[in-house]
Amino acid sequence: MEESAVDFFLRYFRNDLGSFVIASSVHANSDEVGHYGDAADDERGSDLIKGLVRSGLIKEFSYKKRFGRDPGSQKYSESVEKEWADSTLMKGGISLSYILDLYLSQRWLCMDCMVIAS
Repeated sequence: MEESAVDFFLRYFRNDLGSFVIASSVHANSDEVGHYGDAADDERGSDLIKGLVRSGLIKEFSYKKRFGRDPGSQKYSESVEKEWADSTLMKGGISLSYILDLYLSQRWLCMDCMVIAS
C-alpha cells in the first residue's frame, strides 16, 4: 500500500517537485544501520544511508553515544523526543532520487518527514 502511494505521488507530482518543501527530522541511528542480520539487506541499507548522509540530506549518529545506554530512562526519552522535534526545512529542487532513497531506506531511519506544498 505505502509503495503504491509513493509511486503515485512521484508520478503525479514529477514535474512539480520544485514547489514542495520537506520538513524533516530524518536521521539514522548508527547503532542499528547494518545490523539486521541479512548480509545483502544490511549492505544495501548501509549504502543507501551513506549516500544520503554524504549528500547532507540526513544526519547519522549513535543513540548510545548521544542519549546514553538506558532507553527506559526519562533523560533518554526526552533527548530522543527533542531530536525528533528538531525539524529542518528543505526547499525547492527536491530530487526524485532523494524521495526514492528515503522510501527505500525507511527501515533504517528514524524520522518525521512531511512533504508540504509551498
